[in-house]
Amino acid sequence: MNLQKLEEQVCKARIVFEAHGREISDIYLGRFPYCACRAASDMLGTWLTAHGYDNVHFVSGLRGEEPHAWLEMGALIVDITGDQFIDGPGRIYIGADKRFHDQFGLQATSECCLSGVFEAPYRTFAAYMGSASEFTPPPPPMYAPHAMQSMEL
Repeated sequence: MNLQKLEEQVCKARIVFEAHGREISDIYLGRFPYCACRAASDMLGTWLTAHGYDNVHFVSGLRGEEPHAWLEMGALIVDITGDQFIDGPGRIYIGADKRFHDQFGLQATSECCLSGVFEAPYRTFAAYMGSASEFTPPPPPMYAPHAMQSMEL
């Protein structure tokens, strides 16, 4: 896996969701990153799978009453909504340190398969992701200072 290419795609997705979340889906992404982890992870996972990434899994769990969702690619966690939590791993987390995510019990894991409710929003998301002019050159990875910054594979 080319980690640099993965970082570029994940950073690009984060920018798309921040800039166009309401347009993509006001219901599911209107308050991005808050309450948007399922939709964002589902769409990002579908995008990555469609663009040649293997072993991309959607993972969700609960910490008390707080739900959260992210992607796992083998031992690598990809989380673009962790900053919705005060103790989260930051705006974008790509790494193998699972301490934060292990707090979410009752985890469900599935292959990335776009939920029917996200089909129309995904088409809008994919159009923005495919737009080269708006996002050239790709932004550098963004990590919050307090984030677990592991980039281990």
